Amino acid sequence: MSSVTTPRPASWQRWVAPAALAFCAAMTDAEAEVVSIPPVPTYAAMPFPAQSGFLRDSDGAVLWPAGTNTYCRADPSQPCIDWGLAWYRWNPATGEHSRNNLGVAAGSYYPRVVAGRNVWMHTAPMLEPTARQTWRVLLKTPEALIEQEFPADSYRHIEELVPLGEDAVFAMQRDETTRHPRGLLLQRVGAKIELHPMPELPEVLRDDYAVVALDEQRIMLIGGGAGKYRGCVEECLASTHVLDLKVRRWTPGPSMLEGRAEAVTARLPDGSVLVAGGYTKAEPWGPGPSRTAELWSPVSNRFEPLPPMPVPTARAKAYWAPGQEGRTLLIAEGMSAGISAFDVQRRAWYLAGAWEAGSEEGACTFVPFKKGEQTWAWQNFKSEGHYSSKSCEYRLIRLTKLLEPRAPGAQATGPIWNEVAAGRWGASLLAVDGKHPALLVGGTMHTGMNSHQLSAAVIAVDAAGRAFALPSLQHARRSPNVLRVGDGVLVVGGSNESVFRRNQPVLPVEWLPSTERGLDARWTVLADTGLDANSLVTPRRTSDGLLELVDATSVMRVQVKTGASQDEPTFVREAWAQLLRSRRSFEDSRVQMRELDDGRVIVAGGEVQSVRIALWSEEVALASTAPDSYVSIGYWGPEQEHEIIAPDGKASLSAPSRLPGGTVVILDSGHVVKAHTATSDGRLAFEMHDPHTLRWRDLAAAPSEMQLPGRWQMSAQGNELLLAAQKTEQTPHQTQRAIWRMNFASNDWEKLWEERDVKPGSDESNVPVGAGLVIVSLPDGTRAVVSMGGI
Repeated sequence: MSSVTTPRPASWQRWVAPAALAFCAAMTDAEAEVVSIPPVPTYAAMPFPAQSGFLRDSDGAVLWPAGTNTYCRADPSQPCIDWGLAWYRWNPATGEHSRNNLGVAAGSYYPRVVAGRNVWMHTAPMLEPTARQTWRVLLKTPEALIEQEFPADSYRHIEELVPLGEDAVFAMQRDETTRHPRGLLLQRVGAKIELHPMPELPEVLRDDYAVVALDEQRIMLIGGGAGKYRGCVEECLASTHVLDLKVRRWTPGPSMLEGRAEAVTARLPDGSVLVAGGYTKAEPWGPGPSRTAELWSPVSNRFEPLPPMPVPTARAKAYWAPGQEGRTLLIAEGMSAGISAFDVQRRAWYLAGAWEAGSEEGACTFVPFKKGEQTWAWQNFKSEGHYSSKSCEYRLIRLTKLLEPRAPGAQATGPIWNEVAAGRWGASLLAVDGKHPALLVGGTMHTGMNSHQLSAAVIAVDAAGRAFALPSLQHARRSPNVLRVGDGVLVVGGSNESVFRRNQPVLPVEWLPSTERGLDARWTVLADTGLDANSLVTPRRTSDGLLELVDATSVMRVQVKTGASQDEPTFVREAWAQLLRSRRSFEDSRVQMRELDDGRVIVAGGEVQSVRIALWSEEVALASTAPDSYVSIGYWGPEQEHEIIAPDGKASLSAPSRLPGGTVVILDSGHVVKAHTATSDGRLAFEMHDPHTLRWRDLAAAPSEMQLPGRWQMSAQGNELLLAAQKTEQTPHQTQRAIWRMNFASNDWEKLWEERDVKPGSDESNVPVGAGLVIVSLPDGTRAVVSMGGI
């Protein structure tokens, strides 16, 4: 057993996220949580349950049946080991595991399903010694083991077992010739299992529909496709069909709000049915899968819209969160690297966790468990590939922590995190501010192979280092502008384009009234804010003020007025200052704007138009006191001089930096730091402008162990300058990363954190997946959180 102290890297990530701010919290190393999670036992000792349900014991252990391995030794005098069926028990929190042979030949038992405390399994027809083909069904109950044999002519390929109470399951079949769905009712009667064939549904379908039990007498078949290709590339069905097992008849059900295939479904405690994700006509194979969700109501017999999931996924399954049975569903085993969670009572979604990568084929097994106050999860992934390598035996097993939302108004409790596995790049990080937590918003998440999809997820980390979930945005977006106004949060702009989507409509502004209300607060779309999604918007020192750079030249002051509930803010705008030069963001050089404590505003970075011409107007000509008006013209080029706007709105230029362009950050003190990659020695060069002396000075070049060319990001944490990057020391197993801090007194880079090498194998399988956020200690005893997305 080893201590979990460092994350496994997200080696699949390839892009650099925008420089992210961190947060500062007074916290000692002793407060940081160190949890020991035992590694998963070897496959020989414990075959992981593949694509199946499992029982959960009162102590958190999981139980399932599986066949033991069979092989014959090279020495013919040695007997072969029989292939039998065994009952496995494993407690992920303690590592304890056991096997109890059931004394039954395993044969080729296929996916099992849990019905209460019972487990059902079945085989395909197999050739018996008597040359009579049969297939078998096995029912494991706490008291007995019942095995029943049936003739082969009653068998069609069974695609899914759907539990109907504890003593019956529906075996969903599809005729291989007609492709018509059909099924069998398997029912326990005393010590026997009875088989009742059900009629065919005369409709051609692929195997991408969903099946769910509405109650113990009705089955609903949901959506799917009838075309040659998967993923709603051709026809995608919104229709549903209901099979009444008592009268043995199919009838048309209500239509969904949109056609979808490969969706996840779950029956909720009130009898309603959740349908989420999958592929749709709007999000087919390629651009998809989808984030949309809907709910079938048993009262109205209609599908009703739900808020979208935080991340898109398909081929997923729903599991009750441990300790939250009947209240919180976890959506896992799908294509996405994200784990979505659904709060049943509030009908709200949030991101519960993430893996370092998704999988085109989905995963084999998802096992959430509790250890102390923290919820964790194991997932056994399928090997990646184009349909030819869907094996679960590769045992690519990963561990991650799961986030939970806070109850409205609850005191901050729970474990302190060393890292958060965010699993995405292009997310925006908002720094902690007093009682308000840091927020990681939006971004892009891997969904298998070369697919990366936009995320609407929001993660919070408070000043003590406790991470928790917030409700997801309405609109997924990458690199949005995230602003804190009072107790609320504004999200402005961001990108929603991809290789499949160009010229997308501008994303609306979203508003969260409070981060202290848990899932009771929802993101709402604000229609009339006046804020331009393409403009730079930054907060003022006052809690209700914003600065907006409009049309690359004008700085507006914006006052945000909120009522007692903060549910409907209003925006009052006024023109304040005019830049001396038009300025816009360009590639890695983003425009930065910050108001200082003395009321001055610094605007730096990007590229500028250095030529200005005066505009004639009759007002200026007749009134000598009227201010002159100018417009910038000419080519855009890298800036060397940033602008300093006095409290009265008059702008002036700084002294020129030694090198043009570069990536820029502004410290709270007003110091402007620029990083340049185009240097003669190939290393990053840094220079800093002092707002008091108005002079530039060179800072130490980047650490020699930083890999260049490579992925890196610079961030400002208060008055600290942090650098996160790949290291030159590469290993066959992973790309190592590190975080450095600039010591301004000694003009040197000090290493705060580095990633250790992790070799694959069961002895290291308890190392959690790569961190999206890393918490590091600073010399003054505070801590900072740095975004590692894209490095």
